[in-house]
Amino acid sequence: MMVRELSFKNLPFVPVEEQVIYVEPSYDKKLNDFIQDNYEWLRTTFRSHELDFCYLPLLAEEAISYNAPHLTDRQSKEKAKHVPSLTTYLEGDALDGPVLVFGHDWQTTEDGGHVILQAMPVKTSLFSPARHTFSALAQEIQHLYHSQEIAREEETSEYYPQEKDCIRFSIGPRTVDADDDFDIESKRLIDEIKTRIQSLRNRGVNTLFLHDIIDEGEQISRLRVTKDFRLFLIDYANMEIKMPVLPKSVFILFLRHPEGIRFKELSDYYSELLEIYLKMNPIGGRSKQESSIRDVTDPCSNSINEKCARIREAFVANFDDRLAKNYYVTGKRGEAKRILLDKKMVLWED
Repeated sequence: MMVRELSFKNLPFVPVEEQVIYVEPSYDKKLNDFIQDNYEWLRTTFRSHELDFCYLPLLAEEAISYNAPHLTDRQSKEKAKHVPSLTTYLEGDALDGPVLVFGHDWQTTEDGGHVILQAMPVKTSLFSPARHTFSALAQEIQHLYHSQEIAREEETSEYYPQEKDCIRFSIGPRTVDADDDFDIESKRLIDEIKTRIQSLRNRGVNTLFLHDIIDEGEQISRLRVTKDFRLFLIDYANMEIKMPVLPKSVFILFLRHPEGIRFKELSDYYSELLEIYLKMNPIGGRSKQESSIRDVTDPCSNSINEKCARIREAFVANFDDRLAKNYYVTGKRGEAKRILLDKKMVLWED
């Protein structure tokens, strides 16, 4: 398939490798209907070729909902209509039909304001139905990536000798206070979690153009805690936040103590945390339940860091960290950890 280069000016995001974006000069109803009706199939097909298929109209809705959870579905859809097409930033010859644009081996011109991307045309016919066309495009783009990577490796190897295996040294086991590794461990676990929500948070194209479309002010929701400890964000369309029992028990404990708790003093809260845990999880071996809570309240254990990371995951998986940070356990090293949400925003059911 023919590959061409396109030049974009003042593109409001940095292209991400393996990202393939559908772009059209004018609305093609047949192709748009196909993409929307087969979106999951397209995502899966391109993932099988280590690519990320991006369709801006749907991604815009997801990104707007993720960044502004206070909006209703109808409001998110309406705001998504105002997301401009990439053709707005296209320079030179206009497109003569739909294309897939991708940023592998992308180049920035000397003045820094122009980005050159590669593109392949999307052409369907009676003899080449849409599914066959997109499957072939995914395979062709992956092949192109692979060829470019080989060429780049061969070019690099002429100048840099291959590294030999190295011996990795270890300083051995050490005893660490849980508070010392709070930020490090939390970030490590969140990095693992990000792979599941990366399409909504960290890839520039999925949140591009949104700054002028949604209000990024901190519209924080009230939190309702039911008798059976279910968590609902009232002002985010009554969104329910779900998490495993142990992390939720830790969350309720910190929610009960807005003044904060030092990790090294967690053992003082053993009985209270066990009481919360047993209410949520009354069935099970008592000795095992007590052991789980001992691990969480042990200041030399990593268990509390993991539980706090899972709490953070539960919120960040649903909306942007700009808002989520008000709901998970946070704090500086050596200081009491706490949930930032004002206690007046927490509604406890009797």
